Amino acid sequence: MGVDAERYGAYVQALIQDIGAKEKEVEDINTKLMTASDDEKKMLRASLQSMTGALESVKMSKANTKPRVCLYEVIATARDGLLRRTKLSSDIRKEEGHRRDLNHAVKDANVNVKWKQQLAFNNQDPAQQDAIANDVENAKEEVITKQLEADAQKERVSSLYLERDDFNNALSRMLDATSIVMPFVNLGEIDDDMLQVGITAQSTFMQFCEDWERR
Repeated sequence: MGVDAERYGAYVQALIQDIGAKEKEVEDINTKLMTASDDEKKMLRASLQSMTGALESVKMSKANTKPRVCLYEVIATARDGLLRRTKLSSDIRKEEGHRRDLNHAVKDANVNVKWKQQLAFNNQDPAQQDAIANDVENAKEEVITKQLEADAQKERVSSLYLERDDFNNALSRMLDATSIVMPFVNLGEIDDDMLQVGITAQSTFMQFCEDWERR
């Protein structure tokens, strides 16, 4: 979650705690009123009126902040998703480069085999035949090793492309939900159902990211 979401989330949490504290004070004042003297009741009623007003003010702040916090959280999650996608694309480019290097290594290894075979053909010295044969076999084994590495890297790159496709689909759903929620929030006309669209999209995408990272 982004910095904006964390900051606004902390702000809402502080409002919730403040509401709880003020509700407790209102309850305590009402309890004291039951056994207070007439003079004490005047002071307590004044305190009750002041505290009730303060409580309503904090509740109003929380009510007005709720859609805005939802927006910031949804935007922060979408921003994080875009950054993740950028990194994933960067990883793919890096792995693609490694795949190309391995393919070149396979070609070089095959060229080396042909060169070794040509040397063996040109060198008919009986005393060197065993060494030459071993040299050719080693070169062939190197081809097999490089080919296995290249095949494995090809599979890895293909897997990364599939992961990016899955990630893009999940991110697109998240961004679609964000585009639905934002205009209503900016106009101050968001209701609980619309708010739930953003929250659900956010939580669904974050759960996808958690599952995706555990692959």
